[in-house]
Amino acid sequence: MPVPARGRGRTRGRGSHRTLYDPNNPQKHHNTLNFHEDQTGSPDSPYSPQCQQEAHGFQRFPHDHWYTQQEYTVAGSPHAEGHKHIELQEGGHLPDDTYTRDPYYHSGYEQEASSPTGRLSKAQTILREVAPRESQLGNLVSRRMAGAEGFARMMAIRREVQNLYSQVILLDPDLCNHQNVEQLLWKNAFYQIIEMLRKQLEDDNEDSLPAKESLLQLIDDGTAFYQKLLDDLQSVYKFNLDDFLDQNSLPSENLNRKVKLALLSAQRTLICLGDIARYRELANHTTNYGRSRSWYMKAQQIAPKNGRPYNQLAILALYTRRKLDAVYYYIRSLAASNPFLTARESLMSLFDEARRKAEAAEKKRREEKAEKRKRRQLLKKQDAEYGTEHRLEVWHSPDGSTSLEGNSEDEEELSALSMIELNRRFILSFLNVHGKLFTKTGMESFLEVRHQMLLELIRLLSFSPIPVGNTRLLQLMAINMFAVDNATPEEGSVESDCRALLQEQAVQLGLDMFACLINRSIVLFDEHQKSGNCQILSEDLHQLIASIKAWADWMTCHEHLWNPPPSPVDPAYSLGLDVWQSIATFCNVLQDLQISHVKLYSSMREGCEAVILEEDVLMQGFVPLLTLPQTQTYVHSFTDKDVAKDCLRVIKLTTFGDYLCGIANPVLTYNVPKKSYESLVSTDDEAEEKRKKKRPRSFTSEDDDVVVESSSASDDSDVGSDDIRSLKKRKQELKRKMKQKDKYQTTIEAALNSQHRPLVIDVTPVNLVPDTNCFISHLDELQTIVSTSRYTLVVPLIVITELDGLAKGHRDGRVDCHQLPGHASRAVSFLEEEFEARNSYLKAITSKGTFMSTISFRSEESAADKGNNDDIILSCCLHQIKDRARDFMPDKDQGGPITLTRNVVLLTDDRNLHLKAHMRNVPVRNVNNFMRWAKIS
Repeated sequence: MPVPARGRGRTRGRGSHRTLYDPNNPQKHHNTLNFHEDQTGSPDSPYSPQCQQEAHGFQRFPHDHWYTQQEYTVAGSPHAEGHKHIELQEGGHLPDDTYTRDPYYHSGYEQEASSPTGRLSKAQTILREVAPRESQLGNLVSRRMAGAEGFARMMAIRREVQNLYSQVILLDPDLCNHQNVEQLLWKNAFYQIIEMLRKQLEDDNEDSLPAKESLLQLIDDGTAFYQKLLDDLQSVYKFNLDDFLDQNSLPSENLNRKVKLALLSAQRTLICLGDIARYRELANHTTNYGRSRSWYMKAQQIAPKNGRPYNQLAILALYTRRKLDAVYYYIRSLAASNPFLTARESLMSLFDEARRKAEAAEKKRREEKAEKRKRRQLLKKQDAEYGTEHRLEVWHSPDGSTSLEGNSEDEEELSALSMIELNRRFILSFLNVHGKLFTKTGMESFLEVRHQMLLELIRLLSFSPIPVGNTRLLQLMAINMFAVDNATPEEGSVESDCRALLQEQAVQLGLDMFACLINRSIVLFDEHQKSGNCQILSEDLHQLIASIKAWADWMTCHEHLWNPPPSPVDPAYSLGLDVWQSIATFCNVLQDLQISHVKLYSSMREGCEAVILEEDVLMQGFVPLLTLPQTQTYVHSFTDKDVAKDCLRVIKLTTFGDYLCGIANPVLTYNVPKKSYESLVSTDDEAEEKRKKKRPRSFTSEDDDVVVESSSASDDSDVGSDDIRSLKKRKQELKRKMKQKDKYQTTIEAALNSQHRPLVIDVTPVNLVPDTNCFISHLDELQTIVSTSRYTLVVPLIVITELDGLAKGHRDGRVDCHQLPGHASRAVSFLEEEFEARNSYLKAITSKGTFMSTISFRSEESAADKGNNDDIILSCCLHQIKDRARDFMPDKDQGGPITLTRNVVLLTDDRNLHLKAHMRNVPVRNVNNFMRWAKIS
């Protein structure tokens, strides 16, 4: 007869099964008992959270998610006496025997026995021996034995438990996998005691030195024990862990089942080492979690399909306030073959926090925008007084891009942010967007926050070097993939036969971010080719192409999710991104690259090595990419591996373009005569043009409100009527006179209002004219501008003269502050050195507009009629402007704008000088704003 559990028959699951062993008859088959849910939720149940916490005398600490409450009452625990080897369905994650059902871990099971009978029997005997010791240890922990003698007894039993469990791990890995021996070892021999000591430290008002010393000693013992266990696993089962951790080589495929299961034990051991290292930092109140992260990363590399290591990495990311990393790791823990399901609750909490922060930041930005609008309205009133309210500046940068001054509040706001501020803001917006998709709440503002996030991404990618690294971009793409997978309806549901709205929005978001990366890559390819660099890819392209290839892999795996393409975004929130045209242009650029000098092979050859891409390693075990066909590529060992990886990515992306041309509903086509890819997906504008062409011609004239109808019948009937004929003639005469009068009136109004025609100023900066304050407050920035060799700094002599006076400590006869002479002296020294070195990007200009290449003679007589120093500086700018009178004369197109060309820009922080330059149509900006526009870091 099986030994009944003494008072422990209550269970936690309806109709769940518990398998018991008879300790007096170990060879007898298992007896399975059915338990019901009658007393599951009762607080008196020994399995309830309340009873567990009261029995142990401590509560679970935040973020310790590895073991759920169900795992605490498994075989041999002190609260389940007599329940030997209970097989549990864990609530937080799938049981570890998932791996025994995986073909990879199940291969060879039929050919070889799982374990010799003697080793299995010995392992089972040890498990029975460890049960009473676990019970004693649990009782000691629950009573929180005080004093050196009680703690010594507890540690002695703990060592016996850990030694017995380690023997089972080395005897039979299959039994360990089914009975979760590694988890029992960690929980009983380390976790519960560590938490007891931490609780004791928190409860003591004063620093309890003995408790802390005991905790650190236990952590040291655990580190030594688990490191030795790792070595023993490799020695007993004949494998080298480093072979499976080397990302530049392929692990052996001919592994027997024992080695595969031993690798799983090694993974759990590495997780325990990471937990111990994490507890060490918490005990010492330090935040150096690098060692713990290293153990978790090794555990993840051994078995990427297990979600538990990612959950532990997410905990570390939360400790260090890296919210985006935490979201990524929680998503990886969910999107795994063996997911860690409690990560969903953590994701909900993270997204809720991101939502609150984003709403607070948006409220603050709206208040700032309202203040800016007030200032702009004041400026418009001033412009109206001077007749310049219709003015528009078009700025042309050296890279060919064009921007309008003040055409978009969002773009202007983003251009004013530093790289770090913009990156922080983008991360918050990205988390807010995906929080709406994940929680399915707040979707009424989804398009707005999505639009803002894409603007921030485009601006962030415009920096060079790109502040978003390769790994971070891959994380963003992985989160986008998960969002689509999470929004996909379940099979058999009503929406399974069509694309749900949530899924449509997730797909469109991923495609738009994909288009942003591709568009930036196209610009970088063009710059790279113009630079004449012999490398295949520039450094910025290295950061982008891996994530582009990863998303292309996802599209290859899931054509049904994005084809047919999703519906266009509301025009009010559209950025004009055409992902299909971008892909076509990108493929055209890739096919022009010369990569034939690198020989890649699809099969192993003598003297060759495997080419392994970092993005493929990072995405291992990720459910959305599990269906991706796995192919190996090899290259000669003497070939540069980085070059080979770049060539492999180019080939795969070119193949992706061919794939888009060959699917059942193609989105690209290859034009053979032109040898180029072309998009087959019509944009909104193209579709509207087609509809207009197909629309029948209207009978209503666009220039006249009169409907023209056929009147031939009435004309024939009225031929004989002289009165009607006379009236018609009179009507036509009145129409002709009215048309002449309207034309005359229009001509007069055009002549009177010619001074209010729109004014467009095309600005292509070549010469920059700084005022005195620029040298005082922004000397370093001016030096940076000169060092770029893109713009010429034209310094008025009056500025140099004023700097000389400031350097001597006098200004208009008054002694100035102490710091001002030092700044002025630095500026004068900089100018003298650069002019002496004949720097071609630095010139001086007189008040009459004469350029000088030296400042040896820099004294200039100042005329009273020239105004103050600001007026002289402005006149130096006007001397470089050659406007013609006919530019302001009315032309044939009375409504056409007046277009002026400028290649000089005034740099100043002075508001009065800024307003004067604005009234004289001189482009003006402050130094920091100009540097951001010119992308000078």
